[in-house]
Amino acid sequence: MRASRRALLAAPFLIGGGGYGAYRGLEYWCTNVEAERLELTAKNVALPGLTAPVRVLHIADFHLEMPGTLAFLERAFAMGLAEKPDFVVISGDFITDRLIDFDGYVRSLQKLPAARPTYAVTGNHDGGVWSADRRGYADSSLVRKVIEHAGIEMLHNRNVNIEVRGQRIRLTGIADFWSGEARPETAFSGVTEGVTSLALAHNPDSKEQLARFPWDLLLVGHTHGGQWRVPIIDWPPYVPLLDRRFLEGLHPWQGRQIHVTRGVGSILHSRLNCRPEVSILNLVPVA
Repeated sequence: MRASRRALLAAPFLIGGGGYGAYRGLEYWCTNVEAERLELTAKNVALPGLTAPVRVLHIADFHLEMPGTLAFLERAFAMGLAEKPDFVVISGDFITDRLIDFDGYVRSLQKLPAARPTYAVTGNHDGGVWSADRRGYADSSLVRKVIEHAGIEMLHNRNVNIEVRGQRIRLTGIADFWSGEARPETAFSGVTEGVTSLALAHNPDSKEQLARFPWDLLLVGHTHGGQWRVPIIDWPPYVPLLDRRFLEGLHPWQGRQIHVTRGVGSILHSRLNCRPEVSILNLVPVA
């Protein structure tokens, strides 16, 4: 009887200790294993107007929160650049709340344009209305300064023509819609039909606001692929989207295409059943 009482009294502590151990084990897996397991993906995208294949490195959501993250980001950059893309596009969220290392971040980001022409837009965490409501920056000017100091071309509501393999491609960048800084009319000024057109934004839900403008492929991030997805049923409990169809990957939409990359970084550098992604897009002529 005495042994049984002891076992009964000990049970809550054993259960609690086991639960705590399981929690810490899961926490370790999410931050030290899953969030570090970079996955290189490649997709073919047929686009009108192309006469030769073009390779694009599409990355997003770096979420620099601690200095140690810079080495991880550089590993992701090296993985993507090893595929020898023609150019690089970054779909925003360079930080989470506040910039912690201006000079260090510049040095890390410089590795991209040193290898290939690189273009970027900002995300909701980089500054603006949404960010300010969460004690972040009231606008994206500081993050844009980091990007520009690194030699990356900032497409903040503007477009550029680039020449790739003897063909012209139009890149249009739109600031994040949650930030309150998006000016699509300004961004698409001068953009006309007839030229292969890529739009660079942060949030997949911006597609409706961009529907009336000319673009063939929209390149976005923001979702982190769900970041935490329940194993076996593969269900993401938190998705910051209205249209959950666009969680990740390549999707047709109204005669055009949208690519959503899962992102390199993540909030708290934590992921479950959802690896960080370095995306290669092989743009090919329409058959």
